[in-house]
Amino acid sequence: PGRWTSTMTKGVSVMMANYNYARFLDESIGSVLGQSFEDWELVFIDDGSSDDSVAIAWDYAGRDGRIKVYAAARNRGCGYAKRRCMALSNGEICCFLDSDDRLDREALAIMVKQYEVNPRAGMIFSDHYLCDRSLRIMRRNVYHNPESAMFIMTGIGVNQFAAFKRRNYDMTCGIDPSFMRAEDRDLYLKLEETGPVVHVPLPLYYYRIHEGSVSTMENSHRAEYWAWQARFAACGRRGLSRETVFDDVMKAREEILGAGSITGMIDYRLGSALLAFPRFVK
Repeated sequence: PGRWTSTMTKGVSVMMANYNYARFLDESIGSVLGQSFEDWELVFIDDGSSDDSVAIAWDYAGRDGRIKVYAAARNRGCGYAKRRCMALSNGEICCFLDSDDRLDREALAIMVKQYEVNPRAGMIFSDHYLCDRSLRIMRRNVYHNPESAMFIMTGIGVNQFAAFKRRNYDMTCGIDPSFMRAEDRDLYLKLEETGPVVHVPLPLYYYRIHEGSVSTMENSHRAEYWAWQARFAACGRRGLSRETVFDDVMKAREEILGAGSITGMIDYRLGSALLAFPRFVK
């Protein structure tokens, strides 16, 4: 397909929060520059990197006016950086691209078309590829029962790639700057409360697994802690029982992983521990 823009939107904001991922920026920023849909802006926020990230980003911004670069004086965490991305962006449709990943060439075009068909959607998300450090595809991620009304709450979760309209974001309290991880799940649970969630069964995102990614064992344990915080916060907003949601999450895990494999999971242990508190804490 050729390059195109849409008269139905005011553009797409691609937001990238970065911390010390200079080595991946040519691929991530390059995948935005290569989009078939051209009416976009890239809001790049560096969260206090000590490598060459800012210099690389400024070099790209000097060559393309659609790229905006902001550099924080110190590291504040992904929740803070992504909230700043939203505050500094202008597009009608918004999405995040992690600075170590990349988008399919048609990702933005497909999301824009999906919003033309589903204008009241609270969020639209796609499948993605799991890749090695060199972005070689290992397998395609397949979501289990993505049409379920409680999918984001009880499922493995929307990992990548999701788009949402600014008006829906403005209906929520936004990204919680205190979240050090799983800030995306917290946001997606909030967006789920603003309108229907639509699944696009196409792999539009390349998710890189490497030594610093959330998918490594140490980081995944920390991410699961914050994912439970996001679930329990959603329970408070929705008037749901945390115990009931905990049971529903474990039942969903059993459907995916099989009975008998749940009690040893970090997800189970963290959820059980947090339920022991009179209220969830950060």
